[in-house]
Amino acid sequence: MRCPIPHIFLMLLTFMSCGQIWAQSFDEEFSIWPRDLKINGTVCVSSDPNLPGDLNELFLNAAGGDQARILVLDFADGDFDSELTSAFESAGSIDVKKVDQDLISGGEESIAKIFVDLKGVWLYSDAQLDKKQTKILDLLKDSIVGVVNRGGVVCASGPVATRLGRYKHETMMGMSLVSDELGLIPDAVVYTQYNDAVNRNNLLSSLAANPNLVGIGVQPGTAFMLNGRKIRVYGQGQTTFALMANEQQPLRIQHVKQATSGNSSPYETIVDLTAWRRDAIERRLRPFPPPNPPQPFVENGTLFIVGGGDLPEGLMKRFVEMAGGEKAKLIYGSPYRTDCRSDRHLVWRWTPMEFC
Repeated sequence: MRCPIPHIFLMLLTFMSCGQIWAQSFDEEFSIWPRDLKINGTVCVSSDPNLPGDLNELFLNAAGGDQARILVLDFADGDFDSELTSAFESAGSIDVKKVDQDLISGGEESIAKIFVDLKGVWLYSDAQLDKKQTKILDLLKDSIVGVVNRGGVVCASGPVATRLGRYKHETMMGMSLVSDELGLIPDAVVYTQYNDAVNRNNLLSSLAANPNLVGIGVQPGTAFMLNGRKIRVYGQGQTTFALMANEQQPLRIQHVKQATSGNSSPYETIVDLTAWRRDAIERRLRPFPPPNPPQPFVENGTLFIVGGGDLPEGLMKRFVEMAGGEKAKLIYGSPYRTDCRSDRHLVWRWTPMEFC
């Protein structure tokens, strides 16, 4: 049985001392593209201090259900309201710790014991973090990120949720300040209590300062959950995703809401964060193909390019002749993970030579 073969062929490059193909020069910088295409666990962002109803159950299940060990890091002033964790009553254990100097007084060893084997962490806040809390969160960063890296879930609600992105951009006394954040939402800057009419300029300012990032604005009463590379929205409002404009492409904006039924459009309810991250980077690169691409030129040897459709009659025979005829040493790479001998019909003119 023959395996399907695509009609676009870009092989056909002889091995006769092929020189530099300057018109085909490949200067891609692989280091700029994301390698972490998806996260190992789950990350939740809630614009409000309280989690939307659906998110409580999803958080609990991601943390291990009735076997879950949940740690609540309380950044709020005053005593923690136990009613906030009533939805987690079926969890194996719930431990609430106030984020203050006592939490880190035991040093790194004490912090490690708090997070050992944890699968669920909830960062709770009802106001902006003060300097001491910000410093403590920085000290806890590796431990919090480690929960997600081992397949657990981290949820942040209220103002602290803005710390889950890659960077946080602020303007103070006319100066643009960018801080390095937890990075649990890769290559993103997150705004909570977002109102598009009021906060869009702030969001765009962040993207102007960091054009490789994805801007995310979460309306009040709304949350989103990142699992793998897909983001789903929960709650009453919508979440806005934005990419900075460039010379060729306009500002990209998408508003996403919670799915109301199984027939809801994925475009309106799901965002592929990895695709958005790639698009953000793509917008900063030179246009491809260029407006006036140079003509292909081979200093030595022969280059065959087939742009689509069937191979022109006689081309394969000519290819073998240019490669050295029956004495040629040829390599055929199949585009499928299969025994490439099943593609022998394509290279019948190579016989009696061995290939594959």
